[in-house]
Amino acid sequence: MTYRLNTKGVGATARLRIIREGGERALDITLAEAPSLDQAAQRDLSGAHPFDGTRVAMLSPALAEEVGLDDLAGVIVTAVRSGSIAQGLGLRPGDVILRVGSSRIDDLDELARAIEQPRRLWRVDIRRGNRVLKLVVPG
Repeated sequence: MTYRLNTKGVGATARLRIIREGGERALDITLAEAPSLDQAAQRDLSGAHPFDGTRVAMLSPALAEEVGLDDLAGVIVTAVRSGSIAQGLGLRPGDVILRVGSSRIDDLDELARAIEQPRRLWRVDIRRGNRVLKLVVPG
């Protein structure tokens, strides 16, 4: 099946048949180029927010496998600068940012929007290993 999708090319439409809950269904999908790690896949964050001093990255399947994650939800912390706000709060590489306030974080742009406005109180959900930590941090 992979070979047949590859021969159609980016932008083409492919019809997939799926079986779900005992029934078969057909879906038309538009084929897109696989994301590249070079395409703004990571960012250094600074500013008046809990993530000041972190480098964050999109969770690709390869990166998730490398750090032992089964789920691609969230944005992963890949580095924490010494002496930063993030280090003071105990953030560490491998933490996955799931939510900021009421915003679910699925990519770097969502995280950037969630932290651009100062807050009196930051509510943040972080996945660390098999646990979800719920932090409340004064702004």
